[in-house]
Amino acid sequence: MLDVVGDARIAGPGHSWKLALPEDPVIVPGDVQRLHQVIGNLLSNARTHTPPGTTVTTGLSVHNGRVDLTVTDDGPGIPEGLEVFERFARGLLAVAGGGQHRAGAVDRGRRGRRARR
Repeated sequence: MLDVVGDARIAGPGHSWKLALPEDPVIVPGDVQRLHQVIGNLLSNARTHTPPGTTVTTGLSVHNGRVDLTVTDDGPGIPEGLEVFERFARGLLAVAGGGQHRAGAVDRGRRGRRARR
């Protein structure tokens, strides 16, 4: 986490990059390079879609054995009516299949991913 936020500082010196980490170390099983890539993408999005001077905070917290990663910023936010996640929702529905069972299939897929965290 320190490395990827350090990379973000170098790529976006006009932003303020902060870490919000628990006192105890947090171990997250997984592919280190892929985790670095995912977090790097989130930080890149924050840098790209917020003006200079924005504070971007990357945090980890542990709740009931689950690790939560957050990337937050104090930028202007998403304009009302802009559907930035629409294409991802369409993708989930396409993968789920057609007909009335789409929502159930998407929901089952989400539950499965949650269980594996």
